[in-house]
Amino acid sequence: MVDKKVLLISPPRTATWNSGVFSVCEPLGLAYLAAVLEKNGFNVEILDCFILGQENKKTIGNFTRIGLADDEIKTAILKSGAEIIGI
Repeated sequence: MVDKKVLLISPPRTATWNSGVFSVCEPLGLAYLAAVLEKNGFNVEILDCFILGQENKKTIGNFTRIGLADDEIKTAILKSGAEIIGI
């Protein structure tokens, strides 16, 4: 049994407001990867920075960033205790 802790991260999104990038959808690619890893003995957690940080909107020039702040992501990574991190 592998039993390693894996953290998969779906990062915050940055784009122009009318680009359509901000529509809400689950990170299916990460979910598929998590399923395969779990089937092979890994303990997997997904951190969806976009969904968890919906209230955090930051304008950078013509772009908007929505999602957890960098320090919140760092805290979540450290708290997870993951040995392997994928983004």
